[in-house]
Amino acid sequence: MTANVRLGNQYPTQSVIIPFTESRSEEAIGFYEKTGLESYEWQREMLKGVMAVDDDGLWVHQKFGYSLPRRNGKTEIVYMLELWALEQGLSILHTAHRISTSHSSFEKLKKYLEDS
Repeated sequence: MTANVRLGNQYPTQSVIIPFTESRSEEAIGFYEKTGLESYEWQREMLKGVMAVDDDGLWVHQKFGYSLPRRNGKTEIVYMLELWALEQGLSILHTAHRISTSHSSFEKLKKYLEDS
């Protein structure tokens, strides 16, 4: 039996991340993995920047964007953040171009909450 070897680069070829010393990403990943799912290395690394906070606990990045090919797990990063936000008692607004996409995301997040 051979071990699964991930091919490709797990880090972006270009990025602009404001320097930070603390991130809430480990908490979010913990909530996500309570559902029985596993995150990829690149998702964990990206989430560190997305959830970076300053000394006052405020978000370092007010905006964060990334570009990846389809079906690579981009939305799972959003789910990780949303699960964490709900655990913190925060309100979230998840929008999409299509109502069906937004509804599908709602159902998936609801399932994750039920499974955790």
